[in-house]
Amino acid sequence: MEKILGVGNALVDIIKYIENDDLLKNNSIPEGSKNHLNKEEFYNFLKQMNLEDAAYVSGGSVANVIQALSRLDIKSNFIGKVGNDEYGKQFEKDFQEAGVDPVLIKDNGDTGQILHLFTQKNEEATVIGYSGVNMNFSLEDVRKKFLTGYSYLFIDGYLARDHELLEGLAALADKHSMKIIFDLASGDIAEGHKKFLKTFIKENVSILFANDWEVFSYTGQEPEKALKSIGKDVDILVVKLGNRGSYIKRGDFVYSIPSYPVKLEDPTGAGDLYAAGFLYSYLHGKHLTQCGKMGAFLASQVIKIQGTRFSEEKWREIATMLH
Repeated sequence: MEKILGVGNALVDIIKYIENDDLLKNNSIPEGSKNHLNKEEFYNFLKQMNLEDAAYVSGGSVANVIQALSRLDIKSNFIGKVGNDEYGKQFEKDFQEAGVDPVLIKDNGDTGQILHLFTQKNEEATVIGYSGVNMNFSLEDVRKKFLTGYSYLFIDGYLARDHELLEGLAALADKHSMKIIFDLASGDIAEGHKKFLKTFIKENVSILFANDWEVFSYTGQEPEKALKSIGKDVDILVVKLGNRGSYIKRGDFVYSIPSYPVKLEDPTGAGDLYAAGFLYSYLHGKHLTQCGKMGAFLASQVIKIQGTRFSEEKWREIATMLH
């Protein structure tokens, strides 16, 4: 069985319910928005909250995928950077519980944190992030810790802010005969680094994941039209459409995959679990339609719960279904 090595941001998700949006209004943060704060701004915001009932789980897009694959018995690992703090220990512990001994570069700063705030009237979380030591994650860090013996290198799209890092990762993948999997990460990344990414993706990426907004930010086109323009640059293109399903393109073939109709509790992590389900089936040699259906199934299960982590019992249930 082929194996996947992930490289990306190491984060801890802080999930918290708030009674109303007064806190957000007082800080000029629109409900349902995504925000990035510096250290001082982030900790000043946290001081205004009671976090005793908050949930803490490890996060980061590629990190979530690697943990899920490990739960599905796909041999995988992850390289990232954490602080010498309690959040760094939490991140490592969550991976170890999933059966992965992650390769973590430890720094004296803060582990990155993502605050997910929910109100009763809005099922879409307000997201407030602080990158912490991820801002200092460098190519030299990866070179010192790089692992061999993997067939695929899954690169977190948020790393595209550092072009030198992405180019270096591509060179390492080429040196070790690894194919690259890439996720466009966000509309801001797709649009803000468009020129660099168009060359990087065309020259290096084998499997590309993106959602409809990222595709529009990257091409200025709706997904149906963008399939052709992006699809010619990669072996496999996967475009996630939320409750409208997904498209998968390889060569001249395009497959439309429906979503599973379930009651939405929290969309956080749906894209990551879709990618995990898709890659699980892909590595087992399944047809692309089966890969998409498995991705859609795992995504449908995670949006029924708060956060991005299934319980041990739920993973056992999924494992039993698969075997």
